[in-house]
Amino acid sequence: MTNRDSDERSPPCPACGSSQISPLEIAEHKRCGAVKPLEEFRVESGYECPDCHLDCSTDSLSSVGRGSLVSCADCGKRYDSDVASDDVRDRETSFSRDSLPSFGNGNTRTGDRLTLPVGGRVFRKALTVFLMLFIISSAVVTAVGTAPLLEDQAESSGDWKQYQSVVIFRNDDIQPYYRRAEMEAVDEVFVEEGVPVTQGVIPRNDNESLDPNQQLCQYLRDRATAHPDLFEFALHGYTHEELTSFHSGSEFGGLAYEKQHHRISEGTRTLESCIGERPRTFIPPLDTYDNNTVRALVEANYTVVSGGGWFTNQYYGETRPFETNGLLHVPNSQSFVKNWSTNEFYSERAIERRFDRAYQNQSLYMQMLHYPTFTDESKLETLRGVIEHMKSKEGVRFMTVGSFAEKYQSGELKRVDDGWLVWEESDSSTTTLSDRVDGWMHEIGEKVSSTVRVTEPDVRLLKQEVN
Repeated sequence: MTNRDSDERSPPCPACGSSQISPLEIAEHKRCGAVKPLEEFRVESGYECPDCHLDCSTDSLSSVGRGSLVSCADCGKRYDSDVASDDVRDRETSFSRDSLPSFGNGNTRTGDRLTLPVGGRVFRKALTVFLMLFIISSAVVTAVGTAPLLEDQAESSGDWKQYQSVVIFRNDDIQPYYRRAEMEAVDEVFVEEGVPVTQGVIPRNDNESLDPNQQLCQYLRDRATAHPDLFEFALHGYTHEELTSFHSGSEFGGLAYEKQHHRISEGTRTLESCIGERPRTFIPPLDTYDNNTVRALVEANYTVVSGGGWFTNQYYGETRPFETNGLLHVPNSQSFVKNWSTNEFYSERAIERRFDRAYQNQSLYMQMLHYPTFTDESKLETLRGVIEHMKSKEGVRFMTVGSFAEKYQSGELKRVDDGWLVWEESDSSTTTLSDRVDGWMHEIGEKVSSTVRVTEPDVRLLKQEVN
């Protein structure tokens, strides 16, 4: 199954303990360089790259072997079986003796190890409860001098909550005098579903700029007033023109810094006068931009840019959120439109499968849409169906691009091994003790990692005990 003797079995799944393990075949898309499990390329019609969304036959995919990556058939977790094998061989939980209270005659030497066998469940449970109390007390002792962020969070009456996946909707091409009915219909879906959305607004089109007295500007301000937690307005370029051939077309990529800075400054001023607040999120037209764009955005005090995942993969070698020069890049994952010449949509099931893959991988998923393409009720129903499918999954957090960036950069949103931790400003009485344990373990883990070695089974047992 892997590069081992054929009769050697993979260790059980570290998440659920199942023995239903199968190898993952890894493939590379020669066109864009995406390297992923082959199953992620499969769609209804054959094969399609999950990064650049281009149709690709098996001829454009090259196998890079299986290695030791495997997948659990019961819970879907993917992991490196070689690493898991090492973990199984090292299933003794170890503590540094000088990190524990002294017992008996106190003859403890620094560097000695106290090992606990995997058996002895009664003693292990008792030690787990002790560990919880020890960690909590350690956090209390060190909080005053070493954790100002925790102090601020404690004062804000919030709690850490863990999520399986984060979802962002990005609606591009908001502009005056163009398919107003379709725009309002799409907005109403998000209002009815209570799901936030980032709106990419074009400040200047056909030699006409947004005017605060225009019907569109009044509409956007009304939406923001009525639903302040649902609508974010982002700068979507300046004129949305294709000015260069940079990465198959761009309004910004390939232009000199001075020209890019001027366009961003003018667009920001225009959009700010329209909506009444300064935008902090930038969506580049055609999903492309370059390092001069980043430099100009930082100069204009933007905090986040959201381009195409296929583009950031080619230009930066990244498809997940990443930072450069203080600017957060949050690439989109998927479009509704399959064929731009016919306005054909992907099927609802195809979009849901892509989300399911992101959910299974505990990833950020950004769904891009363009309101002018929602020309009939069936397409609106596709949008509703996708949202409802996402809501049916446990542990999904909906955010705007801006709120994601704000929490990410302030330390209130963290990518962890088993999903996402988000600091929620809410009544602490509504948060379970299990949720708090997740936060405690991740937040103060670094403080005690030098003295206490805690494995994932210990954390799972701890949560079972406190529940």
